[in-house]
Amino acid sequence: MENVSIKPKRGRPRSVAREVGEIGRRLGGEAKSDRSATNFGYFVIAMDALDLRSLVDGTVKKVDHPYGWFDRGKGECQPRQTILTELGRIENQDELRAIAELICRQQMRTREAIAMIRQFRLGEGTASALDLTIRILSSINDYILQHPSTTLTQVRAALENATNEWAETTEDRGEP
Repeated sequence: MENVSIKPKRGRPRSVAREVGEIGRRLGGEAKSDRSATNFGYFVIAMDALDLRSLVDGTVKKVDHPYGWFDRGKGECQPRQTILTELGRIENQDELRAIAELICRQQMRTREAIAMIRQFRLGEGTASALDLTIRILSSINDYILQHPSTTLTQVRAALENATNEWAETTEDRGEP
């Protein structure tokens, strides 16, 4: 029997699930590195979560799709791959959709969108209006899924009631 020392691999340890990289390798055959394969895997995850494949295969028009802004093409579908790759890293599908909706509504530049996504995903440890907004939207979407007859008027009333209730309890505690 030969004595062979097994050295640990050098460099930063992988923090990404191997499955994502495998998805990227399987579907994105042209990936030249592990990182490229992993990024493509996250891109595919976001495409599926937002149902953007219907844009790619042409079954839905860009203007009719709720996340149509992510297609920057004027004929053939050209997804905003950098933003979608970063969105795919968000584990919770409801939060992913809420952030995607916010990005589409504000039509953010790539740099702004990625900064926002990373701030949310990595949770900088401080309270932020963005994080709160996304969590509120996620809760509203969950409620609407359970109660499809919910109207915009009811949502607005609930938000106003919650704001007033929160303000009263904050005042009761003597907070500014």
